[in-house]
Amino acid sequence: MPPVEPGNDKSASGPKAEAADSISDAERELYGGRLCYDQSYVRHEGPLTRLKFGHMAAALPHMVGMVLRTGWKADRRALMGVVAAEFGQGVTAAWGLVAVNGVLGQLFADGPTVDKLRDALPSLVVPARY
Repeated sequence: MPPVEPGNDKSASGPKAEAADSISDAERELYGGRLCYDQSYVRHEGPLTRLKFGHMAAALPHMVGMVLRTGWKADRRALMGVVAAEFGQGVTAAWGLVAVNGVLGQLFADGPTVDKLRDALPSLVVPARY
């Protein structure tokens, strides 16, 4: 179906004219005529599924820089809050991983299971709180 230009929805004849008459008032008011549906966005969805890790890793510094520059221009205080929160979240996650590593190290050690669980109990309580 050829695209219909705004304001030119009455120029067709035959079945096209009947279709042009079925334009809703909202479509006519908002867009000036019938909407022409285009699916060109489909060609941009496929490449994201084929994106390789190397390409993504190479693009990451550029994207981070762009986000930081944009955030700095938009609201410096909010950007600093987000950076501090993300840093805190990273430190907390790292601390949790170290605690889990300690628990697993104690549980897989040689000896009776009851003794290993008793030794690992303090380390089990910390990750369980979160």
